[in-house]
Amino acid sequence: MNCENCQACNQGTDCSGCQRNTELNPLEYALLDVFSVTPFLPVAIDRQSGRMLLMDPELEPTAAGLALRMLQRRGLVRVDADLPLPNADYSGYKDQAHGSAALTARGQEFLDSMEYQG
Repeated sequence: MNCENCQACNQGTDCSGCQRNTELNPLEYALLDVFSVTPFLPVAIDRQSGRMLLMDPELEPTAAGLALRMLQRRGLVRVDADLPLPNADYSGYKDQAHGSAALTARGQEFLDSMEYQG
């Protein structure tokens, strides 16, 4: 999505989907930090609500899932609901669809720019 067609950007409100908005909250930064170490993360998706749960021992699953969705909307990560990681432990998420998440090229560029800015 580009900002020319983004209603939120054109109205001066907070956009979460175009390339102009890269202001992240602390949990989103923490999640990007996890991606900087582990490029692929297992994700569970509730079959009824579509809510994502991120399976990382250091983050609360529901809040991390929400942060993941925002990073996905910003084009920083890609979530594949039907592409589970072969060696991931999904045992705690039996009733959900098993998927995975990974950084996009834009997400990697964003991480690289964060490293330069220190």
